[in-house]
Amino acid sequence: MALLKERPLKSIPVTELAELADVNRATFYVHFQDVYDMFDQVKEEFCNICRELVDAHGEELARNENRPFLEDIFSYFETNEDAFAIVFGDNADGAFLGDVIDVVRDSSLEAVERRERDQGLTPNRDRALGMALCNYQFDFIAGGIVSMLKSWLASDRRESIDTMVALADSYLNVLGEGVLQRNLALAERPS
Repeated sequence: MALLKERPLKSIPVTELAELADVNRATFYVHFQDVYDMFDQVKEEFCNICRELVDAHGEELARNENRPFLEDIFSYFETNEDAFAIVFGDNADGAFLGDVIDVVRDSSLEAVERRERDQGLTPNRDRALGMALCNYQFDFIAGGIVSMLKSWLASDRRESIDTMVALADSYLNVLGEGVLQRNLALAERPS
């Protein structure tokens, strides 16, 4: 993470990485094929953390109760400064940001689908249209949250977590359950 703050992944040699981590090269190669493999494993771990955060708040998110999730995600980034170096830093992998957005969107959609199944809703042939609209909505929401996190971190977290959560929640409420329910209604509507 420290090296990624300074330069892109392609410019980080295993020797320097192993030295900074205080392990020998042989130990590094026991766990990773190269720096790209190590970075892929770090990305996977980070995506799993994001997925767990969404899953922990899935029911709430499906009901448009966003604050607990937002508090957790902003708190996570505040206490894990290295995480935003790999996701948002100047030398970050651009595709990684898209991966994070995909994880948040997909996990949110899964929560909505679980809620629908629990409520006994059955999909019909227009389901694909409704879920496509939900996909766009969650892409927009996840992208907005990630963009807010990036701006907040770039400004050295001048605003409190409470302020950022309140802002994000107010924005999400504009696109909240009513819009989601209309999109889902399209999926439930007879052709």
